Amino acid sequence: MNKKIITYQESQQMVHTNYKDFVTTIFKTGCFDFVHPGHIGTFELAKTIGDILIVGVGSDAFITQYKGKPPIFDQQTRAEWVAAIECVNFVVILDEGPEYWQGTIDHVKFLTDVRPNYYFLPHDDKSLQKKIILAHAIDITVKIQNESDDFYVSRGGQKTKISSSTLKQLLCNQQQPQT
Repeated sequence: MNKKIITYQESQQMVHTNYKDFVTTIFKTGCFDFVHPGHIGTFELAKTIGDILIVGVGSDAFITQYKGKPPIFDQQTRAEWVAAIECVNFVVILDEGPEYWQGTIDHVKFLTDVRPNYYFLPHDDKSLQKKIILAHAIDITVKIQNESDDFYVSRGGQKTKISSSTLKQLLCNQQQPQT
């Protein structure tokens, strides 16, 4: 198992004991069935606001309930992929169980117990308002990724600056960016 994949207990100990006074933690969640340049750009952007980036990967059970079908790849595989990304410090599989789910939010217990400094959300998150209310209720700062935030896509050894909205359009249309 990848050492970057940690349990809830390990993440809580890490944030409250090991790093409490001298690092800033950022938390980002998702399914990550197919990791694409948009995910990597988002992770890199999230990492710019703090020191330790913890990514929560949705459990198979939650993804099945939320999307109405099981993920293509199991939670351990998806966690391994995210853990392989250099800027990600730790990965937690969000396996809280249905008793902790709040509709489309599968990480209430994590946020409550671990309390990262920042909760990084995309501007178009379907549950954005609910997540903001949750974060504020437990005193976690929300950082919203704007549609105008830029990413860099590498191709043929060259980096190309690309806007978030253009990247989303390219991914939906499965086109290649022009360099």
